[in-house]
Amino acid sequence: MAWWKITFDPNSGRPMAPIWWRIVPYFAGYALLNAVLCALLAAEGMRLGHPAISASAMIAAALALLLALCAKRRMKREQRVFNALVTDYESAIFG
Repeated sequence: MAWWKITFDPNSGRPMAPIWWRIVPYFAGYALLNAVLCALLAAEGMRLGHPAISASAMIAAALALLLALCAKRRMKREQRVFNALVTDYESAIFG
């Protein structure tokens, strides 16, 4: 079951993909940048001898990367479903 409804382009009549498919890659890039910054913070915490800072930064980096990976995988899965729906729709309409 899809969490979105299909909208149609008023000019061509073709189904349009949801807008967040264009936004998710930017979130993944931001999560990667966040993970790099957390890794730098963890290295600084280790250098200064603060294990709590380094451990929390490593956990935050791992969670950010995991969240980005899950979002990208879900988006790819939804794109495959959407493309199958569009193919079925166009084959039903245009034969």
